[in-house]
Amino acid sequence: KDVVRAHVEALAAIGAEPRVIGAAALSYAALRGHGYADAGPGGEGETQAIVDFGHLHTNVCVVRGGTVLFARSIPRGGEDVTVAIAEQFRMSPADAIQAKHAQAFLAAPGSAFASPAHQRVDAVVRDALRPLMRELKQTIAAFRASGETGPDRVLITGGAARLNGFVEHVEAELGIVVARLALIADDPFLDPAMAERARTGEAVAAAELPAQALGLALAAATPVPQVNLRKSDLAYRTD
Repeated sequence: KDVVRAHVEALAAIGAEPRVIGAAALSYAALRGHGYADAGPGGEGETQAIVDFGHLHTNVCVVRGGTVLFARSIPRGGEDVTVAIAEQFRMSPADAIQAKHAQAFLAAPGSAFASPAHQRVDAVVRDALRPLMRELKQTIAAFRASGETGPDRVLITGGAARLNGFVEHVEAELGIVVARLALIADDPFLDPAMAERARTGEAVAAAELPAQALGLALAAATPVPQVNLRKSDLAYRTD
């Protein structure tokens, strides 16, 4: 309740009044037909997990068609990599962020390293992500423990997922097919330039997708499951 109140007060300070404060992990269901198809390559019954790797949190939303089967927010994200780079290479936080964006990577399994420095970068990034990968595995195990099977495919998005080699790393860790979440090429939310990049399969189109923001916007106008945490004395009131 205190967290909801803090959000309401922060928005009120800039003259905004939210009607709904929902659970972030549920917002991705509204991307059905925009960021992922009703049916994946496996057909109508395919179970897909959308995983948004953010700076401080990683949101997981498991869907089948238009139904949310499971959702969880993990309090880990790209900041873990930034902190590790700063500590291991004795950098300032600002320099570590720049180095992460420009030079950090995860080597493909079995690949040779160009130099000892490259091997060290890979090791630092890999170790920093280990707790997050463990949490992600536990999340999928919890989903399966509910009596479900799958997911058949994992769709990843978010700033932390921009790391070179990240798709392959997550796929190797989970043992599940992994791809980037991207808007379909003819989606009306894409401007012409981005649509063309999506049609050619350019990865940047997926990397630049503001999945959570778009999901929240679509959820406001689409009949998808959502939880409104504005209740009782914090409920939205019209004039």
